[in-house]
Amino acid sequence: METAGISDILTKSLGTTNPQNVIKATFAALLELRDEKAVRRLRGLDEEATDESVA
Repeated sequence: METAGISDILTKSLGTTNPQNVIKATFAALLELRDEKAVRRLRGLDEEATDESVA
């Protein structure tokens, strides 16, 4: 994960530990990741706000 530029991540494999299934599940989860603007849009928040301006 760090090689892909993702740090501070916690993972847990539920059920099978078959390496093929773990890789398949990892890629499925990575494809579902959203950027900050998309999450803000879904929550109805200002897309241009920064962490410092959100209280």
